[in-house]
Amino acid sequence: MFAYRGWRQQWGDDRKCGGALVWQLNDCWPVTSWAICDYYLRKKPAYYAMARVLAPLAIGVRRAHHDWSVVHARPAKSSDYELWVVSSKLEPVTATIELRYISIATGREIKDAVVKKDVHLTPNGTTDILTGVIDNTTSEPHVLAARLFVDDAV
Repeated sequence: MFAYRGWRQQWGDDRKCGGALVWQLNDCWPVTSWAICDYYLRKKPAYYAMARVLAPLAIGVRRAHHDWSVVHARPAKSSDYELWVVSSKLEPVTATIELRYISIATGREIKDAVVKKDVHLTPNGTTDILTGVIDNTTSEPHVLAARLFVDDAV
């Protein structure tokens, strides 16, 4: 689903990408496959992930790629990240954005969440919210968890 999120981000101001095609929508006979609906048109888990990514308002967060093929035994000392929101709505939306740092080992927050209130989202485009650098030498392994609130609803 990250590919769809990234392609939507590219819609932004530069209009580098105008959309994506869902290639395997459903199966043509009962089989295990990558389709998002089975032969009987029952929704598979991927359907719900895709619906979330392609929602009218969707949030995305990405860490810079570390080339593990060069030095797989030593992770990068730092990594950049970016956070954005895409909107396919035609009217402006005001939202609250939250970015949390969750430990992989414990599931607890390892540092204070970053909260941006009253963010005006660009209609039919991408709004860049936040960029930063993670110090991998002092931080324990963690994930970045982003949430988007509109009218106090996630």
